[in-house]
Amino acid sequence: KVWHEKAQVNWAMWDNEGVFEYLFIEDAQSLKPKLDLLKKYNLRGISVWVLGGEDPEGWEVLKRETIRK
Repeated sequence: KVWHEKAQVNWAMWDNEGVFEYLFIEDAQSLKPKLDLLKKYNLRGISVWVLGGEDPEGWEVLKRETIRK
């Protein structure tokens, strides 16, 4: 996995019989910039696609960045 600075996400790429396939890997590191956008634009929430396969540290980032103090 490689960090993509502009997209703020980890990703991987491979050649599958001449077709390049990409995988974007969400984790605690990539979640933080998305939560920053929530705050910047005063958005009302986020959506999580599938629970259970995520980086456990992501939940800590969500708690830390979204709970009002």
